[in-house]
Amino acid sequence: MRLWRKPYTLRRFQKKKVKRGYATSGYSDIQVELDVQPFSAKELEVLPEGERSMKHIKTFGDHPIQTADQKAGIKADRLFYEGRWFECISSEPWTATPLGHYYSKFTEVPEGQTEASAKTEETAAEGGGDK
Repeated sequence: MRLWRKPYTLRRFQKKKVKRGYATSGYSDIQVELDVQPFSAKELEVLPEGERSMKHIKTFGDHPIQTADQKAGIKADRLFYEGRWFECISSEPWTATPLGHYYSKFTEVPEGQTEASAKTEETAAEGGGDK
């Protein structure tokens, strides 16, 4: 059901590559329609104590969302929501209902790990930034 869905920016990362001794990964931004909701009080209760202070959201949509794949060297998809980046921690298809969709959970990316720091890594890998 598309009633509550709105367009959001989803950042999909590519496989990591090593350039001049630095690990880099490109990405592409796509627009996806999602229903985004905060975690409920019960969902927050089951989180480990240290994670409860971080903001968590859940999404419902038709687009498959990718979690991190350490073996393949691919970062998890990130969603830009309310001026912040959120990283996908789980995503699974829900096909048990007539409204088949993907149900995904995201956690807020700490400020020090935002895309600004990723761009700095890429600049350093290209030989810039260390003059």
